[in-house]
Amino acid sequence: MLTLSSCLAFAYMPDPIHNDSDASFVTELTEHQLALSLYVRSLLPGDPAACDVLQQANAKLWEKRKEFAPDTHFKA
Repeated sequence: MLTLSSCLAFAYMPDPIHNDSDASFVTELTEHQLALSLYVRSLLPGDPAACDVLQQANAKLWEKRKEFAPDTHFKA
């Protein structure tokens, strides 16, 4: 059985190509991970694919991280 916590594994490993902006983005994404997970699960109640959708959403957010402006409303 999938649980909410089984989908909430998001790790950030800093390396030389990442900068402070990436770290700020990861902080915001991590803080909003529960809300994102709950939203996905509200769209796919009981569907085991919800974890995959959450992972795909996180991957897409990471791809678009350069559009992130620090000190803005991340969740919006």
